[in-house]
Amino acid sequence: MATVVEKIKEKAGEAMEKVGKVFEEDGAVGKQFTTKGSVGGTAQKAADEGDVDPLDKKGSVGHTFTTEGSVGGKVQDVAENADAKGKEMQADAKKH
Repeated sequence: MATVVEKIKEKAGEAMEKVGKVFEEDGAVGKQFTTKGSVGGTAQKAADEGDVDPLDKKGSVGHTFTTEGSVGGKVQDVAENADAKGKEMQADAKKH
């Protein structure tokens, strides 16, 4: 039977996992920065129309918001680490 501390660890792990998933490329927040999302899509549309070429997903500014870029990549890394830590916490709680 799990102790109160183990139950808390498991719930905390579940919360961490959910937080991580939100910021991943296909998560509720992360997907907004893709070329199909509200933020990334607006920049991509402007670039496609020739208004602002640097905002294109391959442009000097737009690229930084992709999962390979410095901003988007860091967010993706944080999301994946939070997700992994959440799973680890849950597994640890179930061991005891």
